Amino acid sequence: MNILCLFCLFKLGLAAIANSSLHSLQLKNVFGSHDRSNISLISLNTYILEETRESSQIENILGLIRSYHPAILALQGFSETGFQFLREKISKHYGVLCKDFENIDARMNKKEYIPVFYDKSLLQGVQSIGIKTGSLTHTCMAVLNNKFTNKYFSVVNLDLYSANETTTDVQFSKVLKVIMDSDFYKFPIFITGTINAVSHNLNRLMHTTFRNIYDLDIGNVGLNKNTFHNHGKINDGVQRDFILLKNQPGYFFDLHSRILSDFPKDNLDHYPVYLSFRNNPANPQIKY
Repeated sequence: MNILCLFCLFKLGLAAIANSSLHSLQLKNVFGSHDRSNISLISLNTYILEETRESSQIENILGLIRSYHPAILALQGFSETGFQFLREKISKHYGVLCKDFENIDARMNKKEYIPVFYDKSLLQGVQSIGIKTGSLTHTCMAVLNNKFTNKYFSVVNLDLYSANETTTDVQFSKVLKVIMDSDFYKFPIFITGTINAVSHNLNRLMHTTFRNIYDLDIGNVGLNKNTFHNHGKINDGVQRDFILLKNQPGYFFDLHSRILSDFPKDNLDHYPVYLSFRNNPANPQIKY
């Protein structure tokens, strides 16, 4: 099947979405009408080899938004066409940072994006800081401000897909340098996305500075940590997709994280990682 045919199939799929569920898509206020202290964040690697499945993948992502109403949606490996389509469809409720930074997938030679969508009713986008290796951007730091608490925090969205620990260490050290040199390092920082090869150094960091919230949530004890499933073919119990947090006193409390392993597998290779937290200290479950 040639490229033109693939493009036509994708466009037909997008048209089908636009003529069906999108017309009835109602994005509720993420936090209800009274409580804006509850915030949720979802990270999802959307990379797939088969371009013909991208339209179905977008419908899955819209279903994820309808079900969880995340205040922040961090995507990795997102195709150019899919990114533009999703951005347009949810623009009434969501702004987007990191929209201008792209990577090139070596296997398919196509553009990929790492956008961070945020609920405009609660959050204000402040700044996007791209972090490159050579000419490609594998990481972006999205700086946000909570409109109701006037507190800053950042989401560092990355896609470190190398299976080589040394390569990952080099890339991650560059990420750390950029965010530590940033004016916003003194505020809380989430790191979202794929780290395919977790080295000893990275593992130590996850137990000290940037904590893996999934591990800190006692509700996950004994649960399968598998996040990369390759259309349901892999179940090795290894977590490769993360939400990490460098918290600050008085900021975020009552953090709960889950791997959404019930999410449809047909059009994605990864499970979404979900986090909910609060802006106030009501019943804090995780202490730093």
